[in-house]
Amino acid sequence: MNPTLPRASPQVTLRNKPAADKTRRRLCSRTRCASIPGTVPSAAPSTPIPRVLRPNPRARMIVWISASVLGVWLLYVVVLFWALRSEAVRSAINKRPDKFFITWRSASSWFPGVFHVKGLHFIGQGTSSQYYGRMDDAQFRVRFLPLVRQEISVGTFHGRGIEFQLRRPPARGETNQPQPTFAPPIPGLETLPSRTSPRAGRGKPSWWIRVENVVFQDIEQIWMYDTRLQGPGTLSAALNMQIEGPFQVQARRLEFPHATVTHHGEKVATLLAIRLAGDMGPLTFGVDDVPDDRIFEFISAELHLAGDLGTLALLRERLGTHDSIQFGG
Repeated sequence: MNPTLPRASPQVTLRNKPAADKTRRRLCSRTRCASIPGTVPSAAPSTPIPRVLRPNPRARMIVWISASVLGVWLLYVVVLFWALRSEAVRSAINKRPDKFFITWRSASSWFPGVFHVKGLHFIGQGTSSQYYGRMDDAQFRVRFLPLVRQEISVGTFHGRGIEFQLRRPPARGETNQPQPTFAPPIPGLETLPSRTSPRAGRGKPSWWIRVENVVFQDIEQIWMYDTRLQGPGTLSAALNMQIEGPFQVQARRLEFPHATVTHHGEKVATLLAIRLAGDMGPLTFGVDDVPDDRIFEFISAELHLAGDLGTLALLRERLGTHDSIQFGG
């Protein structure tokens, strides 16, 4: 009888040995084991190497430029905020308060050259005139480059809530003489220093003021001497003037749709539609030598009126006596 031979153990053949070795190495690397049967320990450590980030020169430059611009803007806002509210700046502007004085309730500038002024008031007086002006709100932008050649250049000047009053002062030596019955009041005139000496000779013309587009809205009244025009009205114009030099204004459109006109204390017209376009100047005058009635010689304008026929007839009677004023239609 033949002896029983031992059975051979079954052999397992790994047909995809490289893939199996790779799987064992990955498992070893994740579990950080020293060895796994059938694998070869890795000679290199399995700790991941940190990645070094190098700074981007372009990004660094953008950050530096942005920080510089922000710093300059903050410095500009802080300096202008202080300057527009300081008494030193107000005193520098009002060098001759006995002749001209201007003040404002608040002023701000959030962008270079762009200004927003609220509660603007000015008072002036000379040997032949006294005047007062008010503007509730003003916004304008000043160009910087023209300042080099002594020129204040403004693109558009927006104004709202406007009033202007002009009258003749008392004769010399009669300071306490009462004003005519219908002369406009000049608020704050009594607070100005008294004029102790006549005006000095005209100096050399200096700075130019140029405004390409003046846009006034809500013109409440224009009261000149003994004639009062009450609005509301609007104005679109251009202005060119030189301090102590020539003055010229081009009124593209001055319109009062429902005006009230009072002359010598008597209402001449109500609900009167007024539209005016024309030029004034060039003429040269300062606060001391307003040419009074000769102002009409420097005006070339076309005036359209619409209202009651009796009202216009009364206007012709009141205002048509001057040689430079002609009525037609």
